[in-house]
Amino acid sequence: MVTQEAENWLREHDEEADYADLVIVAQLHTYIGSEEMMTLPTLDQVPALKRLNLGELTPKLSLKILDKADKKISHAREMLMY
Repeated sequence: MVTQEAENWLREHDEEADYADLVIVAQLHTYIGSEEMMTLPTLDQVPALKRLNLGELTPKLSLKILDKADKKISHAREMLMY
């Protein structure tokens, strides 16, 4: 599911935040400062960010999101290896 939803920037669902929400937000962070960002929604427009309920969007929060996503992605890769 994560791979199918990872670029569904405006994805809506009624459940709690999930891996797909985290990956969506993390991916958008990787585009900050790039030309591609001009074609994507801003982070404050993305429902996944609201579901993650991480607080005010700041550079420190951005780093926290990327770190958390990196750990979860590493864990998912390990699980896929077995």
